Amino acid sequence: MEFYYQFLSGKAQQTYRCIEQGIKNQRKNILLLGCFSEPYATELVKLVSYDHPELFYVNYSKLSYLQGTLGFTYQPDYVFPLTQIKRLESTLQIQAEKILEEMKNNQISTPYAKVRWIHNYLIRYVSYDYKSLQNNNPSAHCIQGVLQENSAVCEGIAKTFLYLCDQEQIPAALVVGSADGSELGVNDDMLHAWNLVSLEGSWFHIDPTFDLCQSQAVKANRYDYFCLSDEEMMRDHIFEKKVECVSNEKSYFCQTKCLIKNSSELRTYIQKRFAAGKRVFYFKIVADLRKMDKALDKAMMITQGTLTNIGWVYPYRYYYNKSQGIIYINLMK
Repeated sequence: MEFYYQFLSGKAQQTYRCIEQGIKNQRKNILLLGCFSEPYATELVKLVSYDHPELFYVNYSKLSYLQGTLGFTYQPDYVFPLTQIKRLESTLQIQAEKILEEMKNNQISTPYAKVRWIHNYLIRYVSYDYKSLQNNNPSAHCIQGVLQENSAVCEGIAKTFLYLCDQEQIPAALVVGSADGSELGVNDDMLHAWNLVSLEGSWFHIDPTFDLCQSQAVKANRYDYFCLSDEEMMRDHIFEKKVECVSNEKSYFCQTKCLIKNSSELRTYIQKRFAAGKRVFYFKIVADLRKMDKALDKAMMITQGTLTNIGWVYPYRYYYNKSQGIIYINLMK
């Protein structure tokens, strides 16, 4: 899906298409007819890279133009020799097909189930490439890092999510903004990439990178950033809105009925799961973000009291996601 293309004017769409086709045909010089603004050209190159994760063989952080009487000529920085690109395209496509074939073999058929399966694949089999935050390895920023090396940064992970959704004809998009880096072990706000996905006519945010890092901490799948609304995502992400994400009905916590609104609901939730033999408690507190610290502390006190009343005297581990109001508890024995 060419998500960003649809928001462009007719003239900009022509230039966008010229860039996209030129890269696809591995041209060394792409004339942008009538384009005499370098920032304008750079913006369109960026949008092409967002919409087309399959064009992974260009370094989009290194831009070069020649100025002429007919307009700028864009000179893509191809990361690989042109003779190798077709082979690499085939290698990555085969790997993607293997991933999606496994999904089909597991009888995953609905768009929602497919999106969840792709999300789970990424958080299980991909590691976050912290080294590339310093050395800027190009493959970590594209689908090659995930599909060939099982390691990437947020851009590569989000582009692979988009690439796999494209293969399944599920409307999706790449979002580039900034986020609270504490979830990745970075203190400051950082540039960040994640995804939008459309399910049953509604758009949702999915951040597979943040869920990957959360999941590795507890050695289990987590869905803190799966199908969130704009309101929820803006708690720790900053972005420009292109479409409205008004619902969280597809989020993990809505789907599993683990949205906790009061003390009584929390006690009932803990008691029922414990009685069913469950030893993991994973829930989201509904509270004003400004009062979230107190709400989480209160929830832990109620949880501890409920477990004590049940008779649990053994250790447990717990993890907070403060910005999203999420608690993950694993009882240990």
